Amino acid sequence: MSLSPRLFVRSALFLALAFGAHAAQAQTPPLPAAAVEVRDQMNAGELERAIELAEAWTQREPQSSQAFVWLGRVYGRQALEASVFTKLSWAGRCREAWETAVRLDGNNIDARFDLLGYYLQAPGVAGGGRDKAEATLPEIDAIHPSYGQLARGQIAAANKDLAAARNHFEAAVTADPASIRARTALANLHLREQRNAEARAVWQQALQLKADDVYAIYQLGRLAALTGEELEAGLQQLDQFLAVEDKPSDLSVEGAHWRRGQILAKLGRIDEARTALQLASAGDKQVAELAQADLKKL
Repeated sequence: MSLSPRLFVRSALFLALAFGAHAAQAQTPPLPAAAVEVRDQMNAGELERAIELAEAWTQREPQSSQAFVWLGRVYGRQALEASVFTKLSWAGRCREAWETAVRLDGNNIDARFDLLGYYLQAPGVAGGGRDKAEATLPEIDAIHPSYGQLARGQIAAANKDLAAARNHFEAAVTADPASIRARTALANLHLREQRNAEARAVWQQALQLKADDVYAIYQLGRLAALTGEELEAGLQQLDQFLAVEDKPSDLSVEGAHWRRGQILAKLGRIDEARTALQLASAGDKQVAELAQADLKKL
């Protein structure tokens, strides 16, 4: 049974973001200034301005694959906010932008996974289909074996075969132990299956490879907030992340304050929790809304 327009657009975008913008590679260079502008406007909830910036970027640089990745992301976010009458239209623009990004640079892995997520979730009438997703596998394999395993894991997860997905994600980590993208996929699947210790182990192993891995530090703190386990250690890890001067652009400072506030609340340190959640309420609109909801609970 196909998803409703509202549900498939939301699922497609969220799945794309999980493997794209919010699961960047440690080896990825800093975002170009144009991408930072678009991302910041999206995070602030200024979608009309974000669309203007992304469209202007693609007009200035019509051969830029990355410009079309971000155009697709902002169109996808707009699809989430649009009325039921225009969701499909915005979703179509999102897909077309990501298809253009792949056509311009077949090795752009962000474009590959954003589009793969769309194909897996969207019904055929909107340009989706599992057959389209599977057809991309040879091209993704050619980029790196780790990516091929990740793509297969994503397909298996979409098919609700979580055991197969876990095997593929583990193989992706084995193929590229330094891949933040692979570790994110595996740890999130463990968390989905309530395998909390295994999720933590994914990031603890990353710290064994690189003791100051800021992604691993952040994710361990996030896991403590989500699971209610290892709270004191998680608080220290989030403090350590916040103390880093040159943070990766795809890790949210507001998100760290939000998770820190959740941990402090669980520890019964309510005044400190309020302060942290207030800090989380500045900047990123989506994080701010979640932090405000937690503040009300306090």
